Amino acid sequence: MTSLTLGANITIENCPLPLIKYFKAIFTLPNPKYERAVEYGYYTDEDPELYYWEQDGGNSIILPRGAVRFVWDKLTESIRPRRPKFIDRRLRLQEAP
Repeated sequence: MTSLTLGANITIENCPLPLIKYFKAIFTLPNPKYERAVEYGYYTDEDPELYYWEQDGGNSIILPRGAVRFVWDKLTESIRPRRPKFIDRRLRLQEAP
C-alpha cells in the first residue's frame, strides 16, 4: 500500500516507478548561478549544475514539505481508485498554561 508521511519533509513509500520518475523530473532544477558562470566563461567547479530537491530510496522518495498539496494530488490521481495512506508526523506545539 502506498503511503505519504508528512513531517519535516514528504516521504512516499511504495511509490509507483512512473511517479518516482515524474517527481524526479519536476524536483530537479537548473542552478542559475552555474548557468551564468558557464555563459560568461567563469570557474564552475564549486557550483552544482543542478539542484536536486528530492532523494531516492528505491521504491520510496523524499520531497520538500512545501509541495504537499501538489504531491498529494498527483499521488491520488495516479493510483486511483485506491487512496494512499496519510501519516501525519508534524510536530505540534503545546499551548502555554
